[in-house]
Amino acid sequence: VANSAYNSVMMRRSLALSPSGLTDVYTCTSDSIHTYDYVLLLREDPTITQQGLPAQDDGRDGYAKISEMKEYDSTGEFYLETSSGKIKISTPGSAKILVGRAKGPAQKKETSNVDQLSLCWPVIVRTIGQNMEVKVNWMLK
Repeated sequence: VANSAYNSVMMRRSLALSPSGLTDVYTCTSDSIHTYDYVLLLREDPTITQQGLPAQDDGRDGYAKISEMKEYDSTGEFYLETSSGKIKISTPGSAKILVGRAKGPAQKKETSNVDQLSLCWPVIVRTIGQNMEVKVNWMLK
């Protein structure tokens, strides 16, 4: 639970690991309307069955470094798949899902001791309102 990251926003997160996967529940509550972004960083390009549209850069800090961003509308559930499993993103209302490509966190390469940036695929779940709830189920293979 955090209540000091953003003025007047109470944030709560819970993680549960089971033999079948990981469940991540993230909620924010406030007395005023906010734009909330929940961000996942994937290490491979996810498979998405629904058709996305090119997303417009809205000038938010850090997001300008994301390329090839597509936007998906989601009401209720949205699915992605990677080589490690299926990811189900649930929201109680509508959300925009943004998926793109960016240079990710530095990682040591096995062949050298030098940190090198690797590619990552940010998945951004954006909701607008007083409250946000995102539930992510990672169903591992």
